[in-house]
Amino acid sequence: MEFSDFRNLKFSVFGNNCKISGQMFLSGPVTIASIVEGKIEMDDESRITIERNAKFTGTLNGFDVEIFGQFEGDLNAKGKLIIRSSAHVKGNINAQKICIYPGAYLEMEAHTSEVKL
Repeated sequence: MEFSDFRNLKFSVFGNNCKISGQMFLSGPVTIASIVEGKIEMDDESRITIERNAKFTGTLNGFDVEIFGQFEGDLNAKGKLIIRSSAHVKGNINAQKICIYPGAYLEMEAHTSEVKL
């Protein structure tokens, strides 16, 4: 792969041992494996994944969200929210659909919305 090919790729990865804070506007698939504080706005229907050793604190507005790690704050998913058994979730949740695996730690108020045909 040529260096110039990276300009056309549409994804974001926040790797291990990083601490990131602020307001982010992202598109394409996103993987968080670090500590993130602030606000994330996704501008498309891509998935954002919070990995097992990651922690997100703040507001997340996206489409599909999958949580393996820690989340604390406000989460708005226009699509599906998947909370895996290793996840710790605290906060206010709004999602089209929610899937919770056994073993997940939850301290949240959650609401789902109905699809209108």
